[in-house]
Amino acid sequence: MTETYFSIAQSARGATRYVDDGVMGWFSELEHPATNVAVIARATPQSLLDLRRQKDIHGPFTSYVLPTADNGAVLEMAARAGFTIGSRLNLMFLKPRPQKSSPDLEFMRDSSDRFDLVYFLARQFFFEMDDEFSTMIAGLTTKTPRCELIRFQRGANVEAGAMVSQVRDTLGFYNIAVAPDRRHRGVGGTVLSNLIGLAGARDCYAVLQCGDTLVEWYERIGFRRYGSVTMIRA
Repeated sequence: MTETYFSIAQSARGATRYVDDGVMGWFSELEHPATNVAVIARATPQSLLDLRRQKDIHGPFTSYVLPTADNGAVLEMAARAGFTIGSRLNLMFLKPRPQKSSPDLEFMRDSSDRFDLVYFLARQFFFEMDDEFSTMIAGLTTKTPRCELIRFQRGANVEAGAMVSQVRDTLGFYNIAVAPDRRHRGVGGTVLSNLIGLAGARDCYAVLQCGDTLVEWYERIGFRRYGSVTMIRA
């Protein structure tokens, strides 16, 4: 997750790297959740106070507290530093059986196709935001080589899409989205099955993040929970 988010952040206008005790992040001139982001491991009270002050420089941003033995203490220190504790994302993993051939997936190579697909994904996840926000997300992700974009289409209509990002022997699944008129028809399960097949063909672990309501669904498919990250906001 960290390497993928940071690779997107580096593409943003005015991107600057931030490093402190137990904290690493990127800030930019754009109001985008992936370009104003920090990850926190074993931070200190002072480094959290310093991080909190970045809001006065860069505006609101989101931080992710990574799973460590000190997780509870870090969250308590973050609250004292003025952060708002947000929701939790469960970290799920699966080691697929290796397979010789990869599923026949439609990877978006052309920049125009990549933009259109990311725009589609953004509209599913950020439907409450305006069109300008989705356009900004699409523009950033389109030019990030680490982000592989996969389209599932029937006829002229996009049924679903997803983004994957490989870091060494791990293939992360991001933004799996199904068009509203195709939901509850097994499309999501088909998409996930193909992505797992892709991880198997690359001999990679499949990993993803999800909210509490989806843990049971992913566990039925074979994923296992290995921890969680907690979002905190300045």
